Amino acid sequence: MYILRKSIRILNMDELNLLLTPCLMPIKYKDIKNCTGNIKCMICGTHQINVEECLNTGVNKLAISQQKIEDDLAKIGQLKTDYFKDYEAKVNESFNIIKNKIDLRREILKKEISTKIDEYSLEMVRALEMEEKKILVSIKKMLEMNDLVDFKTKKEVVTNEQNVVQKINLTVNLETELKDKIKNIEWLANLINRGKQYVLHFTKLDLNLKKALGELKLNGLNDKVPVKNKETVQIYKNQVTDFPKPITTTVTMTPNNPTGFSSYPPALKAQEGPSSLFKSIIKK
Repeated sequence: MYILRKSIRILNMDELNLLLTPCLMPIKYKDIKNCTGNIKCMICGTHQINVEECLNTGVNKLAISQQKIEDDLAKIGQLKTDYFKDYEAKVNESFNIIKNKIDLRREILKKEISTKIDEYSLEMVRALEMEEKKILVSIKKMLEMNDLVDFKTKKEVVTNEQNVVQKINLTVNLETELKDKIKNIEWLANLINRGKQYVLHFTKLDLNLKKALGELKLNGLNDKVPVKNKETVQIYKNQVTDFPKPITTTVTMTPNNPTGFSSYPPALKAQEGPSSLFKSIIKK
């Protein structure tokens, strides 16, 4: 599309009629645009032409500027046609790309977080189950022991002991064993409610979503509005600025110098007015 617009612009500018200085002979812009410095007049061949000065004379500069305006007006329409055809679908499609990436990243992050939460929570559950199993085994083993018979036997031994000193020692030992046994039973009894003694300590989740999920950034693009005009800025930036000042070209024309050229050949000074070519340019 850009190549098409450029070719149209070159075609219009190439066919633009300019006036050579100082002979005022007409010439197409395409025949002089690639020339520089001083060259021999390509029409009459009787004098030298400074190309830069020729292109910057009043009438030629004005004609070129007017042609550029025409080209830019056409370019604005062409740009709107090229860029904004089906613009709603294009804008939606453009934003859908990044929105889909956000959705995908969200699902990936949810899966990653969910997996890590599951792994850690199951690890805690497994540790509790191992302790639970040990407690059940210990209680079962304690209940299966027939230690009361053993203690009763030891009690009879103490009772039947005739030696007072020995009897005292046996009594102290039996008393100690019974106290230890009671402590062991009470300790195992406390383990029945072991699970209730656990609490789950946690802090408020402080997940840095900008780092984990990501944050939006324009990839190498400048968010500045390129042209300050009311229409663009009101819509996109919600603020109003003045239009840029138009480029103006000052051309000084007098009855003796109707083209604005700095000099005239003597033959043309005697004419009553500008040539028909110049009149057509002035009318434009």
